[in-house]
Amino acid sequence: MTPERQITLLRLTLERFKGMERLELDFGGRSASVYGRNGTGKSSIYDAWAWLMTGKDSRGQTPADVNGCSIKPLDGEGNVLDHAAHTAVTGVLSVDGREQTLRREYYEKWTRKRGRAEESYDGNTTDYFIDGVPVQKKLYDETVAQIAPPEQFRVLSDLYAFAGLGDRSRRDILLQVAGLGDEREIMATDERFSPLLAATETDSLERYTKKVKSLRRKLNEQRAAIPARLDEVKRSVEELSGLPFDELRRSVADLEAEESRLNGQLSQSSTDRTAALRVQVGELENRRNALNLENRQYRSAQEANRPDPEEKKRELNRLQVSYRYESERYHSACRDADKYEARLEQCREDWQETWRERYPGNAICPTCGQTLPAEQQAEAQTVWEGHHRKKLDDAAREGEQLKKLAARSKEQAAEVQTRMVELENRIAQAKDELAALQAAPAGEIADLPDFGQQMDKIAAELEAAQQALQAATEDAEKDTRTLRAQKEAITAELRGLREQLAREDILRRAREREKALQEQTREVSEQIAQADRTLDLADEFTRYKTERVTDGINGCFRLARFRLFQRQVDGGLVDCCDVLYGGVPYSGGLNDGAVICVGLDIIDTLSRHYGLRLPVFVDRAESVNELPELENQVIRLAVTDTDEKVRLEL
Repeated sequence: MTPERQITLLRLTLERFKGMERLELDFGGRSASVYGRNGTGKSSIYDAWAWLMTGKDSRGQTPADVNGCSIKPLDGEGNVLDHAAHTAVTGVLSVDGREQTLRREYYEKWTRKRGRAEESYDGNTTDYFIDGVPVQKKLYDETVAQIAPPEQFRVLSDLYAFAGLGDRSRRDILLQVAGLGDEREIMATDERFSPLLAATETDSLERYTKKVKSLRRKLNEQRAAIPARLDEVKRSVEELSGLPFDELRRSVADLEAEESRLNGQLSQSSTDRTAALRVQVGELENRRNALNLENRQYRSAQEANRPDPEEKKRELNRLQVSYRYESERYHSACRDADKYEARLEQCREDWQETWRERYPGNAICPTCGQTLPAEQQAEAQTVWEGHHRKKLDDAAREGEQLKKLAARSKEQAAEVQTRMVELENRIAQAKDELAALQAAPAGEIADLPDFGQQMDKIAAELEAAQQALQAATEDAEKDTRTLRAQKEAITAELRGLREQLAREDILRRAREREKALQEQTREVSEQIAQADRTLDLADEFTRYKTERVTDGINGCFRLARFRLFQRQVDGGLVDCCDVLYGGVPYSGGLNDGAVICVGLDIIDTLSRHYGLRLPVFVDRAESVNELPELENQVIRLAVTDTDEKVRLEL
């Protein structure tokens, strides 16, 4: 059990909070009662305390929530009364005997945009103070969390917070309070449940049992389907067991031998009868082809010796194209030579002009106007003469380069001109030769001597051989068709026998399948039995856990009781976490007084568990004659008919 820390509220001040302009309550760290008629603002005191500590009202809503709490000062119609007002709550707390002041302010931001006369609303902002010093929200939240952690504040100060949690959250807290540990820790207390402990190492018992039940349903479906499949396999075995497989194998062997004999006859009959005739036809075709080839070569030789004007035209065209190319090169070289000579002449003039230049002899300083010393005048003349010689040398070098370029261009022009003269002579010769070819008569191309007679003789012999081959082929095909018909009949019979013989393999697989189904039935039945044993053990553990958890948790409370398991129609138990008082569920049937007493009892136990006692506000306290004893500071909010304003009574 954690050593208890005591947090009490010394003073609470509300400024323009909801409907209150200002209200200061001096509790002095003691329990107290706040009286007033309905609408005087008692609940607003509780909202102010919750908002100071958490930024939310007593219902857990913030001002920013849709339809959330409205803490700004409002008029009678629910509109903001003063947009410039700062809503603030200040609380002076005693934290383990040390006084600490917290303050939270909430106000609207209005700014005037450039070019506009009126201010515009830019949302809300919050300021935070600790002991009168402004701080950032992060530091404020950290300070409040040190006083009361956010996850504990509600359940330790709000009568209804614990009951408002979900079943899972309530169960987790209660298991921590009772010190019973989680599900696996409870399993570990009894050796009977060691199989479940191993099975739930990475899963909860609930999910594990769901998996086992799902597996059991699937196994039952498998086992239910096996008998029908087994009956079908047995019928197949009975039907196939009576077939004469040995006799079928002998018949297949005899027919395969006959089929092989027919295949041998088919491969020989046609080839043997027509082989000689095919050779004769082939020899005659070769003779005909050889004679044709010899005749084509004879005619080609005649055509080769015949002059071709078209080739001479192509030669003339190539010569003319070459002449045009050389002509362009000649003119280009001439232009380059002219260009270089013009630049050379200009370079000579520039050299002459530079050579005629003389040192100006300026002895006056351009800056101060005084006469320069003799040594500076000599130095200036030396520099000028150096520049003058360099300009002459540069012009001379450029002239030599241009002279070489001009000479090279003239040499190229002379070389090209020589080739042009040669091409002109060849073009004239080609034109004369083309004219002579075009004027000559064309010669006649003749076949080989006796070419026609030899071709007719070969054609007659080839036709006779082809007719003899066709007649022999037709006779062979007739015999082949007879053999093929015999073979097809045997092949069909073999196919039927093999299909029947193949059923022997089906029989073997059916017997194997029958044995496998029988083994599967045994394995599935064993798996179902194992699943049943696991589910029975899970039910036994659930009953064990029910008694242990329920007794352990309920022993921690004076008034509140908890129903942690609910029995279903099928007898199974499911987790729940219902709060009870005198057997009546918290969520249905309890009056306000019982709800308050149960809430205080829960806060008392949780405060001992967490080692932290916070101020507890009890709204509608008039419904309880006497509150249970509590070590916390308790602030009762009670309705009276006589108090028109809030009245504090210590």
